[in-house]
Amino acid sequence: MILPNTHNFVDVLFYNPKNIGQVNLLINNVVLITAYSLQNKVYRSEYISGQILKTNETNNAVIGTDLIITLSNNIANYNVDFPESTEL
Repeated sequence: MILPNTHNFVDVLFYNPKNIGQVNLLINNVVLITAYSLQNKVYRSEYISGQILKTNETNNAVIGTDLIITLSNNIANYNVDFPESTEL
């Protein structure tokens, strides 16, 4: 999948439902995260338009049917400083 210029942030939820092998998530052919036997994984990151997102499976693994890819625009983070101590 070529990542579009309409967004700049990607979330990928995937898993390896088999008891063997591994499922890899790659951007531009670089492995970013791996789901080993029976593992769920979540990857979140900013991306650059035109990068290529893909998965591959090794050693008879398969990617689970609940693959979710969400594209969004990153929202700025804000810090709030309290001038006085607060109670929990």
